[in-house]
Amino acid sequence: MWAMAFAGWGQSKLSPCLRQALAGQSTDSGRQSVASLRQLPGTQGEEACVSAFITLNDAQGIDSLKLLGVKVRTVACKLLTASIPVDRVNDVAALQSVEYVEMGSPVKPQMDVAKGLAFVNQMQAGDGLPQGYDGEGVVIGFVDNGFDYAHPDFWNEDKTEYRIKRVWDQNVAGTPPEGYGYGNELDGQEEILSARYDEAGSGHGTHVMGIAAGADATGGHDFAGNAPGAEIVAVSLNTDGMYEGDNTAVIDGIQYIFNYAESVGKPCVVNLSLGSHLGPRDGMSSFDQMADVLQGPGRLIVGAVGNDGDGHCHVSQSFTSEAPDTLQTLFNFTYSYPPRMTMEVWGDEGMSFSFVPIAVSSTGELVAHYESAVIAPGNVADCQLELGGAVSGTITVHSEINPLNNRPHLYVEAWVDTSSNYAGFWIISQSDGAVHVWADNVYGSFSNYGLDGYMDGNGENTMGEIGGSGKRIVSVGAYVSRDTYFNWGIPYPSGETLSDCAGFSSRGPTPDGRIKPDISAPGSYIVSAVAGNDSGTPKELYVEWDGSRHYYGYMEGTSMSSPFVAGIMAAWLQVRPELTPEEAKQVLRQTAVNDAFTGDVREAGDNAWGFGKIDALSGLKECLKMNEGASLSSLQEESGAVVLRRDGGRFFVLFVQSLRDVSLSVYSMDGMHCAQAACREVAAGDEVELPLDGFMQGLYILKVVSPDGGSVSKKFAIK
Repeated sequence: MWAMAFAGWGQSKLSPCLRQALAGQSTDSGRQSVASLRQLPGTQGEEACVSAFITLNDAQGIDSLKLLGVKVRTVACKLLTASIPVDRVNDVAALQSVEYVEMGSPVKPQMDVAKGLAFVNQMQAGDGLPQGYDGEGVVIGFVDNGFDYAHPDFWNEDKTEYRIKRVWDQNVAGTPPEGYGYGNELDGQEEILSARYDEAGSGHGTHVMGIAAGADATGGHDFAGNAPGAEIVAVSLNTDGMYEGDNTAVIDGIQYIFNYAESVGKPCVVNLSLGSHLGPRDGMSSFDQMADVLQGPGRLIVGAVGNDGDGHCHVSQSFTSEAPDTLQTLFNFTYSYPPRMTMEVWGDEGMSFSFVPIAVSSTGELVAHYESAVIAPGNVADCQLELGGAVSGTITVHSEINPLNNRPHLYVEAWVDTSSNYAGFWIISQSDGAVHVWADNVYGSFSNYGLDGYMDGNGENTMGEIGGSGKRIVSVGAYVSRDTYFNWGIPYPSGETLSDCAGFSSRGPTPDGRIKPDISAPGSYIVSAVAGNDSGTPKELYVEWDGSRHYYGYMEGTSMSSPFVAGIMAAWLQVRPELTPEEAKQVLRQTAVNDAFTGDVREAGDNAWGFGKIDALSGLKECLKMNEGASLSSLQEESGAVVLRRDGGRFFVLFVQSLRDVSLSVYSMDGMHCAQAACREVAAGDEVELPLDGFMQGLYILKVVSPDGGSVSKKFAIK
């Protein structure tokens, strides 16, 4: 028996997840909703609030929100994050200036060998470059948790400068940053070091921060990060449990980091090793739109694509008049008690479809079903199904036509005892188009249990919200740079193939057809800093410093590959401080390594690899090509207008700027003209080989002349 109750016909301004959370406040079913209203940490003693995104159609609406007691935090065009008193949510939705109110959704976290594979060592050493590049003069920020602020990785290499400049701990009460109203800001070395840790006990943020920006080399180890010269800002994400946070607070953290960078006049990259299973994944969520607005020249965001590539959390169906008109699958609960999971259904714009709960016997016999209301524009319902007979439990469905992308959307919570039969659903389409369904992949996924006609869950289209779906965010997948990790010398093979795409790395494409990830980087296994209060991470070694032991250990995930790229981006910003997200993606595409594992993907892209494996050195040279203006003479003493690179017995000249009518002359030390070459035009980053075949050993002088930039001379030796 399936019993169904309907409420709220007609389009609502409240997101389905928020409607479910509010409904949970007023019911006493003895079963807590997965979607629950949450108080932002650090605001104890204040009235209960819901953290939300608000979409406005009129900027003047902010004043009306404030009159209702709403605390506005981050504003990006018509979107903002805010804290809304629970008893004023409906009043906010009633404002004419408010288009949509979306409750913040849960967020969870997702170097030695690796640096060599991605040519980071050569970039830091200045191989064939005007100098080494390590992110100096750049701010790199982290929204994460599990930070050990006292780890030596976060000083400079000689331990004379502490590089964490600001911390915003969103989890504790104290003095919040101006304009945010929650958490506690730590300003300066003394305050930060006296705190030592944030509230989380995972150590995830420490490891991530070390990959991108660690600088320690105590004892000669090579586990420092990719931008050891960068300044660091850490935002400890508001948590609910060990990892879980709120994506509205992630946006606040991004803005906080960018504000600091602007205050010190430096470019900035923010790393997000975070993900969420809730959202349309088409770049049109409130989070993605705000993240896009916040980025720009010298403001980049790098994010993890997700770790669901080897999961079973996704099913989809493209419906046409020729194709089957039903998608059918079954719930696979991770835990037997409580047997709960959340899922979302997203259809293409203009589609109509119905959601039909079903119960199936272990032999595949249909034993119960209930056809729900058709989901269509202007015909939206909330419903609760009380199950009985074939299975017991509750399925709650909240639906809408989402105003941010005009796509039909269902938010579903299932609490079902499947000890006697399987439970699942049909999706029956009344129109052409594609439907995607995603489960939370924590409490549940999808399975066909070997039954004919039912769809098994898959890892396709699993790029997550937060780091994996934004249009301007650089989304990073993971490949295998180590196939074994060690715990104090004991080896543990992963079973993965060295240099291949990591099985867990999430795949695209996005529902709107974009390639995701954008690039791949080492993500399994990575050795980096481990927090002193993290007892669970496998350890490689420890160093003694400042009277304490500090550890390095192994983690894997796109949480590791994302900061690997963020650190490289910091070095690229050192070369080109005004680098835009679009330029960064173009550089990634032009310089990505394509090999036997990736295949030839640089042109068309690939939904496992992006456009290939990141090449830090080649990418930095592309950034050099973008810089124009300085003369040869003015660059000569500062950074070198040209760079000589030796490759065996051959010499190459790297140009730092674009020039016309260039002549290159080689002279012996007694002034004899030995060789000459000419270039009608060179671009910054181009290399020209010197014609030195048959030259004797000794010292020589290279002279480069151009009417655009004067002349420069360099000595070099042939040995």
